[in-house]
Amino acid sequence: MNSMRLIHVLWCFNLYVTCTFIQVSSHECVYPAIYNFGDSNSDTGTAYATFLCNQPPNGISFGNISGRASDGRLIIDYITEELKVPYLSAYLNSVGSNYRYGANFAAGGASIRPGSGFSPFHLGLQVDQFIQFKSHTRILFNNGTEPSLKSGLPRPEDFCTALYTIDIGLNDLASGFLHASEEQVQMSFPEILGHFSKAVKQLYNVVQECSGYTTSVQLDVCPSIITLIRTRRVS
Repeated sequence: MNSMRLIHVLWCFNLYVTCTFIQVSSHECVYPAIYNFGDSNSDTGTAYATFLCNQPPNGISFGNISGRASDGRLIIDYITEELKVPYLSAYLNSVGSNYRYGANFAAGGASIRPGSGFSPFHLGLQVDQFIQFKSHTRILFNNGTEPSLKSGLPRPEDFCTALYTIDIGLNDLASGFLHASEEQVQMSFPEILGHFSKAVKQLYNVVQECSGYTTSVQLDVCPSIITLIRTRRVS
């Protein structure tokens, strides 16, 4: 299977997952919180808080710097709007954050495999951050924290009924085509999906009876990836 056909198949899989979520979401959905993991497609402030990136024109539709690698809203923003909860605060953003309705662990440049992306915050590390966040939240919430501070923390019982979303994989593909051959990229998919499966299982085991998951392994037809493939073929 050549690279273009492989990407087409993965794009169809990605579309199927997305359509399935849309179909489920067409009914009345009520989630007390959302926890998101991924890369720049859903990062609402991690890369900005960590690396001081995402300067204007990013954020111009918000009227100020939004922490997003976009001039406007991301898909995760539209999901929060539809579910009538506030935009998600990034886990590493220490200024003005409120985690009552969830948190965002996505980081621009992140990958599924450690060391495959352009950020140290790979998916496994994001899940580890969530586990620590969940543990510390329970301690603070149950140890007589001031009401004014407690209002910015998620309720412990909400972890089991929250919506968990994962949108990642593009940087694994981009990095592969930058530093490896097409054959090596194709051979890497089982390992990539293995790391993805491991992270999802770890997350599920921590949360247990979750009400909903939507996952998108983003190995699709990004213009930059198509350009990389075609450039290599010409050269």
